[in-house]
Amino acid sequence: MTRPSILRRAFGCGRSWVLLLPLALFACGDDDAEVVDMGEPTADGGPMDASTPDQGEPEVDMFVPETCPEEGAMRAASCGNCGMTQERCEGGTWVAGACLAEGECAPGALEERSFGMCGTEARLCTAECTWLDWSEASEEMGECTPGETQTAQGTCGAGEAQPMECTDGCTWQPTGPCMSVCGTLRTSPADSEEVCVPAGQFIRGDDQTPETPRATIFVSSFAIDRYPVTNRRFAPCWTSGACTGLYEDPERFTDPALQDQFVLGVRWETAQQFCQWDGARRLPTEAEWEKAMRGPAPRDTVFAWGDAQDCSIYPLGAGCPGELGEDEAGQRPFHSLPAIVSPFGAEDMIGQNGEWVSDLWDPDYQTTPDSRRDDPQGPSGPGVLHVIKSNWRTSWSDLRISSRRNGGGGTYWSPTFRCARTGF
Repeated sequence: MTRPSILRRAFGCGRSWVLLLPLALFACGDDDAEVVDMGEPTADGGPMDASTPDQGEPEVDMFVPETCPEEGAMRAASCGNCGMTQERCEGGTWVAGACLAEGECAPGALEERSFGMCGTEARLCTAECTWLDWSEASEEMGECTPGETQTAQGTCGAGEAQPMECTDGCTWQPTGPCMSVCGTLRTSPADSEEVCVPAGQFIRGDDQTPETPRATIFVSSFAIDRYPVTNRRFAPCWTSGACTGLYEDPERFTDPALQDQFVLGVRWETAQQFCQWDGARRLPTEAEWEKAMRGPAPRDTVFAWGDAQDCSIYPLGAGCPGELGEDEAGQRPFHSLPAIVSPFGAEDMIGQNGEWVSDLWDPDYQTTPDSRRDDPQGPSGPGVLHVIKSNWRTSWSDLRISSRRNGGGGTYWSPTFRCARTGF
């Protein structure tokens, strides 16, 4: 609201009374009124036109108190900011008592203040000595409050953040370099790379049982393998005896022709053994895995690439030219579907025979309040089955991000897995 508008609200243009305040005249006066030049006063008090020579500085009138007619006489008079006082005649002049019932402000007074993120607002005092409501004076607010600090993505890439400080102009200014919010990530060898998933909310679930209901869940920052574990990575753990268990076809782990393919036939317990052996890591929770695939809220696509079935993106699906047979489940090298990459950079999260996560299996877990808390860990025991995310199957329904099933592991057709970590 502009100042003239505030003035008109305060003084009401068109009222019968006359205000002598310059601001009021500015608000209500006639812009076209003629101004008459009366000239400067002469020494004798008369007007002087522009041609009259200057006769020097005029005399300064001294204040003369108003006289009163009778000693002890009383009268009421206005005072201060719309207040009232009682005056008494003493020694021939009026002497005022205490000023009572004063208003909040002086008529025409304008007050401004700043607030929040470099915003400003103003208010005007009315002729009745009361403040009008605060009116926003600035059209735009800033981004932050000066002096605030944060660590945010800013101009950094996915999974990175930089320290920032709020300037006096209420804008965020970087104060340091971009850094991974997950600490130092693995970058080699290629099948051992990690990606960072920053803290934040994601949309979990679907309208289909056992994935219902949808919920917005907060998950803290974590790092996760870009690809599922390959035979090349798993073989040293197996041959050293650090990874144990029963396998349908253990020769796959050391077959030179299969080193780039995902490890298969691994029990849930063995997957946990490998993650611990491979840098004191662990299996991801179901919530972490699903967030790594879906991306941050409000992203809510059905598949990793969007909402529609698309053979050009996933040629292994039902009805596609490359539709998989049962003897081909998960038998492909890592990074063989480069068009399917999650918003955080994770790959091969479908078409790999599914992946173990750390959660115990409960078909009704996602209906419970515990499943909607920050960083859900899955149902508490006892239990022998664990959640498997994603699938190799050709059914498009099985390829949805929210798809979940259960398994006990221990056979050739068991899922693969990838590892995650926190605590950086």
